[in-house]
Amino acid sequence: MKKNRYNTLAALLLGLLFACSLFVFNGFLDTVVTAKTFLFYGIVCLFLLLFSIGILSTKKQAYTLSFNTTDAIAGLYFFYVVVRAVFTPNHSTSSYAFISFCMLILVYTFVRWFDISGKNKNIVNLFHFIIATVVILQAFSGILQYFGVAGSLNANFRISGFFNNPGAFAIYMAGVLPYLLACLLFGRQNRFPRVYLAIGILGALVVITFSNSRTSWVASFMGLVFLANVKWRVSTKVFRNASNLLKNILSLAVVAILVIALGLGMVNYKRGSAEGRLFIWKTSVEMVKDRPLFGFGFDRYLPEHNEYQARYFKSHPGNENYGKLAANDPFAFNDYLQAAVELGIFGLILFAGIFASIFYRNDVNPNEKRKNDSVITGAKASLVALLTASLFSYPLQDISTAIVLFVSTGLAAGSNQRIVFRRSISKALKPLAVAGIVFSLMAMKYTFGQFKAQMGWRKAVVLNMSGHVRESFSIYQKISPKLQHDKFFLYNYGSLLTIAGEYEKGLVHLEKTKYLINDADVYNQTGNCHEEMGNLEEAIVNFEKASYLIPNRFYPKYRLVPLYYLTGDKEKAVSMAFEILEMDVKVESEEVKRMKKEIKEFLDNILKENTDQNE
Repeated sequence: MKKNRYNTLAALLLGLLFACSLFVFNGFLDTVVTAKTFLFYGIVCLFLLLFSIGILSTKKQAYTLSFNTTDAIAGLYFFYVVVRAVFTPNHSTSSYAFISFCMLILVYTFVRWFDISGKNKNIVNLFHFIIATVVILQAFSGILQYFGVAGSLNANFRISGFFNNPGAFAIYMAGVLPYLLACLLFGRQNRFPRVYLAIGILGALVVITFSNSRTSWVASFMGLVFLANVKWRVSTKVFRNASNLLKNILSLAVVAILVIALGLGMVNYKRGSAEGRLFIWKTSVEMVKDRPLFGFGFDRYLPEHNEYQARYFKSHPGNENYGKLAANDPFAFNDYLQAAVELGIFGLILFAGIFASIFYRNDVNPNEKRKNDSVITGAKASLVALLTASLFSYPLQDISTAIVLFVSTGLAAGSNQRIVFRRSISKALKPLAVAGIVFSLMAMKYTFGQFKAQMGWRKAVVLNMSGHVRESFSIYQKISPKLQHDKFFLYNYGSLLTIAGEYEKGLVHLEKTKYLINDADVYNQTGNCHEEMGNLEEAIVNFEKASYLIPNRFYPKYRLVPLYYLTGDKEKAVSMAFEILEMDVKVESEEVKRMKKEIKEFLDNILKENTDQNE
């Protein structure tokens, strides 16, 4: 294959990766995230296979591998994360989080290997056409949802596009919008249809506005500011007499002031949500203080954060403000803070260093006019938007947005001309191609096996809900070995076993889930299991943990009242009963009304019992 064909294939690959955001599959329980993840795996594996076969089928070619400073820092970061994941306790390298990260490393490598810059108009136009089409389809679906013509993928929200919540949808759109704007501003020589671009840009702006996502508004604005600065050289004119170092410092200060001002301005728009995030950040900072250097380990934020949250409410039982805001939060709502929690300050420095090396200086090869290349400039603006969003949300934790960030990082790294390593790898190409074929085939086999297991899981759940319990558990047993790394599968299987009276088997899965999720629902189910087995003290321990994790939940407190009474601690039972009756109701429901009614009857019986004893 000629190099130009490779680059065309690369442009097609990158466009298809952006198109992963459109994929929804009803054959899975999680029709959105799992579906997009598996399509992502399939595209990367297929491209690696085709590329490797292409290398083997061509004559010997001379190829020089070169690393710039961005590549070097990114390589160190990738290596560190992989090693940290391998040595993280209670973490499986078969988890989707780890596999996804490895696939994203391959995406960065593909982007850096090929060239889809403005030197080839057809390749650039293909890349922009796919992105514009994806944006238009996403925007069209969001607009239809907003006006009630189409249903949202999440019944709790009016608009979500092809995502499961409006925040993720809007942040994704904020991340891809800069590519279209950059093509409009800097890609005139490519003669891309401007009307098509305008439709995509207008549609993206409309759904970002409709989404009601503050983070996406700030992120979009910062991306626009970056493009305006590149187009009209605002910072160069304002800081004309300053040195390069001073220009960068002053520009960073202006950006920081803008982000802080916009962030503070948005606080009052949804004050409850903002206060909730402040509590999450406060807890996360305490976690960083306890393990500052290397963190708690890869993908360990959720269980460790929940542990800290439970400890906080156990030692601060009267804090009603934070208690009302508490929830099972899987993310820190700040990717930098979450990186520090999981990977430590060392990992955070490497992560930030990647982007610092991209934006610190704009070194450009004097033989190539790439400074205002529409692809590279769009990639940098996309990074500005997503890195801004990372201050207030979790774009890196969403697979579709993470793809955009890794693609943008690889493209933007192409503008860095500070080469630190260069060596011919012509002799190694064939062995690397063989390794690529082997790896891609193994990855395809893994993906296909997981695909079948996920479909089997949905089938088992449907059978269980329709009363075919025996057939359901037969499927669960069959797919269980393949989904032992899936924390939600373990919880679901353990819960259903408990409901079916298989308490010992249910406990095995629920105890595993504690290390992976550690949330209130897991402890509630474990408490139910122990109570049915007659282990009342163990049941109390689990229900107490659930009540500390989320103090505003009625259920664990409701279950503790009779357990305290049965174990002889009447004072605690009465105290908990009064606490339940005085609790504010976040969401009115028949279930809460029933629990309060039963607790009131319990107190009436206690009062009657005490009266009879006194007489």
